[in-house]
Amino acid sequence: MAAYKNFIAIGECGLDSVKASSNMHLQEQVFETQINLANKIEKPLIIHSVKTTDHILHLLKKNKVWVPVIFHGFNGSFEMAKQIIKNGHFLTFGESVTREKIRAYLPNISLEHIFLETDSSQKSIAEIYSSMAIIKNIPEEDLKVQMQQNLQKVFNIELF
Repeated sequence: MAAYKNFIAIGECGLDSVKASSNMHLQEQVFETQINLANKIEKPLIIHSVKTTDHILHLLKKNKVWVPVIFHGFNGSFEMAKQIIKNGHFLTFGESVTREKIRAYLPNISLEHIFLETDSSQKSIAEIYSSMAIIKNIPEEDLKVQMQQNLQKVFNIELF
């Protein structure tokens, strides 16, 4: 099913160390299978990471991921964000753009490595775009154009 044209990515997949009942070894096996599937069918990988980003980066390297990788709902430190981007991956931000910890370092991250999302946010996508445009000190229209370019680059999707 993942090879179908309207199936645009593998994920959300990854590792979650917070779930008390989780079996990390099993999570790793499943995640490695998903990495290999994404490579095989040439579709981006959407990552779920809870206190496991270093380990996920290790597994991505070990399994020679070459498709685009997006760390969904990123809420980590600036150092971790830089490490993810250094590896050629992308970050998505949602409601976290309103948190001071995130707002403090977003001006230092290129929009070419960012996606915006709502996920389970109480904020609308319009509010998230507005917040990011203010943080980046750019018009919202410029932000929208960059997000469209990122979508096309990563997912090979023509929006308009």
